[in-house]
Amino acid sequence: NLTTDTVSLSLGIDDGITVTRKSVDLETSRGLFGSKKTVKRAWQIDARNRKQVPIRLIIKDQVPISTDERIDIDQEIGSAELDEDTGILTWDLRLAPSASRDVEFSYEVKFPKKLRVRVE
Repeated sequence: NLTTDTVSLSLGIDDGITVTRKSVDLETSRGLFGSKKTVKRAWQIDARNRKQVPIRLIIKDQVPISTDERIDIDQEIGSAELDEDTGILTWDLRLAPSASRDVEFSYEVKFPKKLRVRVE
C-alpha cells in the first residue's frame, strides 16, 4: 500500500502560483497651518493558483510601526492578522484550482513637518 502513495513537494519557485504586489494609492499632504505631514500608502496583493489542485498559501507583508510618540500610524489591514510588535501582516489563503484572490492593506503616517521620516 505504501508504494502507491505520493507526496507533492515543492523545493523552489513554483510556476503554477503567481503573486504580484502593486501600489494602489500614494498620497502626501502638508497642511498650510498645521504642524503635521500625512503620508498615505495602499497596496494590493494578487495571488493566483494556476494549478489543477487546491493550495494553501501564506502571504506575509509589513506595515510600519513606531516607537516615537510624535509619529501616529493608522492601519487598514482587512482580513490579515497583525503582529503588533513587528508590524508583520499574515494572510492564510486557500485557493481552489484556477482561482485567484486579492488582498489589500493601507496605512497612514502622521508626523511633525520638521521630522524626517521615510515611509515605504
